Amino acid sequence: MLQSKSVRKRRRSEEVYERYVCFYEPPYWPTPLRVEMCSAYDTKRPTEKNVPLEMCLGTYGGQSPYNLGRRHVPNAYYVAPPVMMAMGQGVHECIGTLKSYDQGVVRNYAHRQVIALTKWARKKWPNIDRDRVCINGQFAIWALRYPDVFAMVTADPYGNFSAGIEMVKHGRAWGPSPKGSKNETGVNQWEYLN
Repeated sequence: MLQSKSVRKRRRSEEVYERYVCFYEPPYWPTPLRVEMCSAYDTKRPTEKNVPLEMCLGTYGGQSPYNLGRRHVPNAYYVAPPVMMAMGQGVHECIGTLKSYDQGVVRNYAHRQVIALTKWARKKWPNIDRDRVCINGQFAIWALRYPDVFAMVTADPYGNFSAGIEMVKHGRAWGPSPKGSKNETGVNQWEYLN
């Protein structure tokens, strides 16, 4: 749902900034949740052909409007999804419910959200070139598993998920070993992400 839209001068052109309210629920989040996402594009983009799309995930601490500033692809449509908890690591489906870790698995909700927003953008702007859809962000490495959606993935080395495996090895020092680290495919989530 479009919340606000403004046109601003940017360098030698005008750019449209849009802010949307989204409502997530399963299969995109364990419980109903209201979030915001932003998009930006030059006013000339809708008249052009084969325009790239860049999904701007940002980093920890960033928010959707801030992440629009981290652009790497010139002359594109830019979409900044909401920054969700565990953007890359996945979230156990018991979070926010009365279920225990034994009653569920880790699900990659954020991945589903970003892929759904990518499909939404392709519908909103039919002139997006499917072969020029890219994603950038600290934890964007997961997108390499979706070559049918993303033509290019830019991530930095701080999204090293193998660090989670080390934490689990030493977890017994702080209490019982964490349960519920299997994902929806039955694989240990840390191994899946490594």
